[in-house]
Amino acid sequence: DWECHEPVHGLVATRLRPKGDAIMMQVRNVLSNDRKLNVGPWDWEQAVAHKSGRTDLSQEELMRYLRDDARVEAAQREADEDARINARQLAVVGFLPEAECDAIVARLEHNHLLQPTKSPTLRHLLANCNFEKSSEKPEALSLAHDVAERLSARLRELEHCAGDDGRALFHELRVAPEWSSRDYHVRHAERGMEMRLVGASDYIRVMRYCAPEEAGEGGGSFATDPRNAHHDGRNKRAEGDSFLTALLYLSSEGEGEGALRGGGTLFLDEEGEQVARVAPRKGSLLLFDHHLYHRGEHVAAGVKHVLRSDLLYRPVDARTGEALE
Repeated sequence: DWECHEPVHGLVATRLRPKGDAIMMQVRNVLSNDRKLNVGPWDWEQAVAHKSGRTDLSQEELMRYLRDDARVEAAQREADEDARINARQLAVVGFLPEAECDAIVARLEHNHLLQPTKSPTLRHLLANCNFEKSSEKPEALSLAHDVAERLSARLRELEHCAGDDGRALFHELRVAPEWSSRDYHVRHAERGMEMRLVGASDYIRVMRYCAPEEAGEGGGSFATDPRNAHHDGRNKRAEGDSFLTALLYLSSEGEGEGALRGGGTLFLDEEGEQVARVAPRKGSLLLFDHHLYHRGEHVAAGVKHVLRSDLLYRPVDARTGEALE
């Protein structure tokens, strides 16, 4: 019987050790199924097309829909409800040891990788490893590569390191559900296709939030500030396409002078009201479908570091494992 042990070599290497010397992960659901989540205006046109085995509606079909408001509203409701029913959001506590989270922050600070934004309370890093002529610092690309490898390795260890819930989650994540990747299923309808997990994306974003000098700041300071309500978009890379956001907390809420207060991740209903709050906990990984509306809670005191990646999937022949375009 084997379980996961804290790696010796920081972000890159990992190993397995016998029970009794293990760092375990715990899987926790974020929301109950009876809560009404805001899934945003789901693409009803694609949903209708996919139901008939096509990627898009013809211009003539689209015009027929657009002439009938009631028909459009019904299609939109059906698409939204489908997205809401299938939405996933859960947290993996202890995904990374706290020492590794501290090592990520130390590399960020040592190499001066966090850049200012239009907000005095937010600094960020966008590391894009997919462009050969990237203007990013080599240190940023190295960090992104190491983080992606480490997250991917830890995802694979879910099968052994989080009990029955971890094994169930690993098998759920291993293949993307058809509803979230219907465009691929339609495109490869003539073959038995599935979207298999590749791993975590090397396109990472790291945010550092701090409390405002004056009390009262609640929302984002500019349009794309993550503290404004938003949903995430698919992140197509050379290695695959994404449907799930992976948010790794590098800080924890605490008590006492200088401790982090606030900074949770808030999921919202259709009126913009909070449905659930996930408290920042160092080393925890929050996984949720891209289309769920959410926002970052403002930091009342202290500093919060959080890292975002995505889970990448690629289409393969379900029988042979052959990669498909």
